[in-house]
Amino acid sequence: MVLLSEEAREALEAGGSRDELERELAAELDAVNSGCEAHEKLAFVVVVKEPWTMENGMLTPTMKIKRNVIEDFYNRKMDEWFGKKQKVIWEF
Repeated sequence: MVLLSEEAREALEAGGSRDELERELAAELDAVNSGCEAHEKLAFVVVVKEPWTMENGMLTPTMKIKRNVIEDFYNRKMDEWFGKKQKVIWEF
């Protein structure tokens, strides 16, 4: 899961192209995977739409992620994402 910075989200909402950002994310995925054993490699990166906040229950009051909440929220989409066979998947 990748959460874009506020600046990156604003640039995309203002009509910026995702192509360059997608190439950068795919290159980063390849770089990470090049140092991993076969069973450790990541299949894809998901650019999530909604920021993780305390209000939506994804963060604690001390700004730590609630891993179980995030996993429960995104787990239902996992099969669909694997089926796409893409390096970068955009939730929006």
